[in-house]
Amino acid sequence: GRRSIATNSPIPALKGILLTAEEKMLTLESTDTELRISCTIPAEVLEEGSVLIPASYFGDLIRLLSDEEVEIKTIENGQSVQVNYTNSTVKFNCFDLEDYPVLKESGDSPLFGIHPYVLSESIKQVSFAASKDFSRPVLTGTLFDIKTPELMTLVATDSHRLTRKDVQINPLKEDIQPISAIIPSRALNELNRVITGNTSDDEEAQVLVGISESSVFFKYGSTLIFSQLIDGQYPHYDEVIPSSITTTVNCETADLTNSLNRASLIAHADMKGRIGGVV
Repeated sequence: GRRSIATNSPIPALKGILLTAEEKMLTLESTDTELRISCTIPAEVLEEGSVLIPASYFGDLIRLLSDEEVEIKTIENGQSVQVNYTNSTVKFNCFDLEDYPVLKESGDSPLFGIHPYVLSESIKQVSFAASKDFSRPVLTGTLFDIKTPELMTLVATDSHRLTRKDVQINPLKEDIQPISAIIPSRALNELNRVITGNTSDDEEAQVLVGISESSVFFKYGSTLIFSQLIDGQYPHYDEVIPSSITTTVNCETADLTNSLNRASLIAHADMKGRIGGVV
């Protein structure tokens, strides 16, 4: 969740991690207003409540601890937090909770579900073609285009190359209407980290996805990712893909990959001003 912390923001609250203890669970959340990540873990809750603490110090401390039990409690009328572990104690001053941006939407109404491996691999296979040029923001994200209730098309382009992939989805609402959304690459990268870092062997697990007019959320296991959508009209990708094919070539994937890697050495050499050749 630390990747969603606004480290350079002039607003102190955006540099913090929000801890919320309730109903035997502890939720850790951070946001920079564009991306919000939260994770819920089991905890022995002695008193319910929320506290906003500096992310850098708290994160560094937790990362250096082993598997020992940690006790977190508020002191000084909620102005500070005390962290107890083994024979040591650390105190943090808190940020003002009122300065933390409130989430207006919840992750309780997903539009569809999708197998985590399918989504992760599809993102890897498509999103690399997204543009890095922020002068055209719509091209810096990946398009999620749903035209039928059980099929979603992922598209990315930088105007020089275009990738497209169709994937099966599991609709969770009746009468899903066609909808499209441009997802920022940053949000998809974080989602991929969550999926690949999950060690669960539950074959029935799904990534739950909800899309509104201005935001998207992904829920997988105990992690929830919210992101603002990229506003704008995505190019009509179907118009640039040929409707008919005149030549088809079949080859071994490994042979093609190795040949392209060797050929790319020459292309890179030309770009760097060195004399190229023929592979």
